[in-house]
Amino acid sequence: MELRDRSTEVVLTELQQVRVVTISDRPEDHLAVSGALAAPAVGDVGTIVAINATPGRPAVYTVESVQPDGRTRWVADFTAQELVPFTSAV
Repeated sequence: MELRDRSTEVVLTELQQVRVVTISDRPEDHLAVSGALAAPAVGDVGTIVAINATPGRPAVYTVESVQPDGRTRWVADFTAQELVPFTSAV
């Protein structure tokens, strides 16, 4: 699924890596599942695992962030304004 956010003209897609650039509420309020190892923070990188779109409302992007050992650090919901596409410098 692909959605274009008309307010920013940034295209965010499922399985795309993104960086958290702002958090509009308390970080804990963004958590989509219990048992997270941490709350999301500005600068964290994750992968969009779902896009929930309801007509007339902004899309909600469910993002998963994993630790280097492969364990899920957190799964959280964000708006498009809180995320930017991530490209790693190799």
